[in-house]
Amino acid sequence: MKTVEQEALALPEQKVSPMNLLSVALQNNAAIEIIERLAALQEKALARDAEIDFNEAMNHVQEQIKRVAPDLVNAQANNSKYASYAAIDRKIRPIYSEAGFSLSFDTSDCPKADHVRVVCYVAKGAHVRRYQMDMCADGKGPKGG
Repeated sequence: MKTVEQEALALPEQKVSPMNLLSVALQNNAAIEIIERLAALQEKALARDAEIDFNEAMNHVQEQIKRVAPDLVNAQANNSKYASYAAIDRKIRPIYSEAGFSLSFDTSDCPKADHVRVVCYVAKGAHVRRYQMDMCADGKGPKGG
């Protein structure tokens, strides 16, 4: 009697994958332990493929995003210029959206006093990456006023 792996290798014109092995195992009434291991392997392979897709798309997006020109002046900081959120959003949202990324924001507990932890979830397909940043939330301005 052939093993599950041998039967999967004999499949015509098909790439051997965890899904192929799982299909053969199910057809041959394999033990539940084998089916569970193959299902876990398939899930891991799908997650890895989603991560690779995410990383390739992120690289492509990063290549396309260029410097955002300052459109505001901060009078409290020696008239330094900076790009507003609106200017940044107008420039980058079309690029990351076209690549299939979506962003969602939240907050979470922060171990630093007078700070808030801002969390951004960046998703593409089945892969989600979490980014976080602790921001001062003491209500004071840049000069402590």
